[in-house]
Amino acid sequence: MTELLIVIGIIVLVLAVAMPAFNLITGAKSNEIAINQISAFLARARNEAIGVQEPRGVFFYLDPRSQRVSMTIVRPSPDGLPPETMPNRRADRDDLGQPKDVIYLDALVGVDPVLLPRGIGIQFIDDGGPRNSSVETDRYIGFNSYNAHPGARPLAAAYGGIILFDAQGKLMHRRYALQAVKHHPTTGAVLSYSPLGRLLYGDDENLLANTRDVWLVHRLDANDWRGVKSQLGFVLFDLDAFKNQFGGDEAMSDWQITQKGTLQAERMKEDWLDANAVPVLINRYNGTIVKGE
Repeated sequence: MTELLIVIGIIVLVLAVAMPAFNLITGAKSNEIAINQISAFLARARNEAIGVQEPRGVFFYLDPRSQRVSMTIVRPSPDGLPPETMPNRRADRDDLGQPKDVIYLDALVGVDPVLLPRGIGIQFIDDGGPRNSSVETDRYIGFNSYNAHPGARPLAAAYGGIILFDAQGKLMHRRYALQAVKHHPTTGAVLSYSPLGRLLYGDDENLLANTRDVWLVHRLDANDWRGVKSQLGFVLFDLDAFKNQFGGDEAMSDWQITQKGTLQAERMKEDWLDANAVPVLINRYNGTIVKGE
């Protein structure tokens, strides 16, 4: 009996020593591993943008099976603008000198998605300015399953942010939408899922007719929309701590990208991220990442 207790004690001691090393190897709660993964994927997208002389970007979403943050590469839709383009109801104030048209994005075929380590949370820097009563957008964008396109059905995978590079490899800050379906060029009828549509909605052909492209907007009221723009950076944080603070898995949802920073629930999340998250910005000219403290 004594020998058995000794063996059990040794096993417990070995596990206690080994678990931290195991967590490090598997990348659990490792910001550095996540930053290295994202940096490599951003470099891949940027190099391809320069090589093919066409915008490329890194699209973040939650893998439907594991709910881990995943990345894939997106490109401008080869089909051009769909028959129903996202409205710009604030043309006089939107875009701040940027092109007022929307870039429709689809997933690049043949790219294996990359999953970030377990335990890592990420949100995307949407507005880096000071927060005051005139701020009308989130400062951080999380993961959403809401689609502002009328008549759209629920998404199977929650989408996060996008980091875009232009044909010269420079960071873009432009309104965008996600192409989920392919349309007939003359009638506008829905023909099939796009590669990104299969990722976001699944591939049930019986539900194809109710599938819509994904419009991303800060909807302030029924007649006051502001299109979401591709982001300039992101923040990383301890996912378990964030969930414990704000209500489990529901804390990951950013509620339709419509919660202004002045709303109490969103403000509390943003204050927590300000205090606890690691900010990472993307260099506008060379695409490298700049980690804050």
